[in-house]
Amino acid sequence: MSSVLDTLRAHGDAPRAPVPGLDRLPELVEQAESAGLTVDVEGELPGLAPGPDLAAFRMRSPAAWSSVRSPRRFTSAARW
Repeated sequence: MSSVLDTLRAHGDAPRAPVPGLDRLPELVEQAESAGLTVDVEGELPGLAPGPDLAAFRMRSPAAWSSVRSPRRFTSAARW
């Protein structure tokens, strides 16, 4: 929290990072598979505007990690 406040109080340009999107899906799949989750990805990734792209990534990411943390083993699927 203090780092957020420091950034808001800082003068000049704030540090920026790329906004995550579905282009990071392969990285997410690799991390989930290394944690023991079976992941199936079907189809081509759609080209989305930045807002929907971020929303899709933010929905997909917690779903994968919830499956990883579960005591039961699941297969996660992403279909386009």
